[in-house]
Amino acid sequence: MKKIKQITSSLLAAFVASLIVAGVAYAGSLTAPSGIPEATSYTLGDIYSKLTTNATTSAGDHLVSKTTSPAPSLNTLTQIYEAIPTIDATRILSGTTYLGVAGTASAGYEYPSAPLKTGQTTCYDTSGVLVSCAGTGLDGEFQKGIAASYSDNGDGTITDNLTGLIWQKCSAGLSGTDCSAGDSTFMTSAAAVAVCESLALTGQADWRLPNIRELLSIMDYSVSNPSTNSTYFPNTMLGAYWSSSAYANHPTYSWLAYFDRGDTGYDDRTSPGSTVRCVR
Repeated sequence: MKKIKQITSSLLAAFVASLIVAGVAYAGSLTAPSGIPEATSYTLGDIYSKLTTNATTSAGDHLVSKTTSPAPSLNTLTQIYEAIPTIDATRILSGTTYLGVAGTASAGYEYPSAPLKTGQTTCYDTSGVLVSCAGTGLDGEFQKGIAASYSDNGDGTITDNLTGLIWQKCSAGLSGTDCSAGDSTFMTSAAAVAVCESLALTGQADWRLPNIRELLSIMDYSVSNPSTNSTYFPNTMLGAYWSSSAYANHPTYSWLAYFDRGDTGYDDRTSPGSTVRCVR
């Protein structure tokens, strides 16, 4: 009996030891990492701020000292959980899934990203006479896409809430809350690039010349002279704006956006006949 107890005890000890070894192997190394963990980490506050204000930070932009008490304003996991936005299935295209939510929308969806609305709500016959849109098959009947949305930041910049782009409110050479001060400035493509890259508006240094699709994203095709939202982009010049996009059929030319008539064209980059609105 004594020998049986010894064998049983030995087997039990071996079994426990195997569990410990397996646990360590499954959990990975139990050795604390070298260096300062906070140097490459995000705090709960970083995550909460990103969810609630979309503020961008970098890992290590903080210091968590073991010698100090936790700040009374630290965000809790409950706060972070409650800050996560609810995904609306009606804004997701039917047949697709976004963050685990199956879409139910056949129109007016935001994911996958839909094109912007043109702004047209009226229809015309072939003689240019205003007619009812019903049954015409024209843009004004369907009004597909997502409506434009802008915010005036009050500092000479306009945020496009859909694309996230931040625009210079006034065209080059103009200033003031309604962009009525100064005179429109015309320049070559190279000068337009230099103007944007040297712009220090709002203290930011990443301004640039927009590409042609970015320029077209702020056009409103329901109006002309100018063909844009004049509330957010007042006193827009009735003419051509430089883009950073080369014209592939003639690469010494660049694409232009004409904000008087709402269309595009191209010109030799050495031509001094266009103006600029910078973006970041």
